Amino acid sequence: MKRLIALNHVPSREDQSHSQKVICSLAALPPWGRRHLPVCEELSIGAKLFEEGGEPMWNTFVDELRRLHVDDPVTGANVAIVSPVLAEFTNVYEAARARTAFAG
Repeated sequence: MKRLIALNHVPSREDQSHSQKVICSLAALPPWGRRHLPVCEELSIGAKLFEEGGEPMWNTFVDELRRLHVDDPVTGANVAIVSPVLAEFTNVYEAARARTAFAG
């Protein structure tokens, strides 16, 4: 992580509560991995989706996950609460997987 921060691949800022802590934006890691590592389409399509959706999509997704798992875990576990970002992620993943299976 220190190397990624030093190379400016992961945005970070100092943590005001502690002089030796740094707060990193982990949202930057999936797009970085997709661009710099050999990955297959079906496993990198989610990173592409978040990269294109940017910080607003990431923040929406985090809010949805919080609602599903923290605010109302019973209803979330019963799939009574739907995450639009997760649904979109699932759709693009399944489409990429179908393309790969068809091509293979």
